Amino acid sequence: WGLTEAVRKSLNYHLKQVISISLGIQELEEHINAVGKNLRYTKELQKMPGCGPVISSILASEIGSIKRFATAANFVSYCRLASTSRLSNGKRKGLGNAKNGNAYLSWAFTELATLMVRYSEATTRHFEKLMRKYGQLRVKVARSVYQCLSKNEPFDVLRCF
Repeated sequence: WGLTEAVRKSLNYHLKQVISISLGIQELEEHINAVGKNLRYTKELQKMPGCGPVISSILASEIGSIKRFATAANFVSYCRLASTSRLSNGKRKGLGNAKNGNAYLSWAFTELATLMVRYSEATTRHFEKLMRKYGQLRVKVARSVYQCLSKNEPFDVLRCF
């Protein structure tokens, strides 16, 4: 290709970094899969469209026991997905306790909602209806996960949306 010696050395250095990072990612994924097999809800969560071993392991480990939440609203609030804004006469008067809850579950449900839109037609249709309401899809996914895990039922996309 007519590359100079300096460019070749730079490319070799960057290629070694890419290979090293790829091996590290592969080892981490294997570890997550091994740990995820021992968690309580991973098999049920992986039945959801778009929910792979990484997100299901994160959700299962962060949820712990679903029985510790009395209602779906309590679960959604713990996941940092409940609205905390306070309104008076249509005007915003504060945010309340917006940082209360589990940040990892908030992130995981946001990712899961995005992946469900990508891999499920029913979710895509529902998402198009809710495009103006930020965050509504991930709240709906969190509520349906709570219902499935608390009633020990398989996830059904059509019942969810």
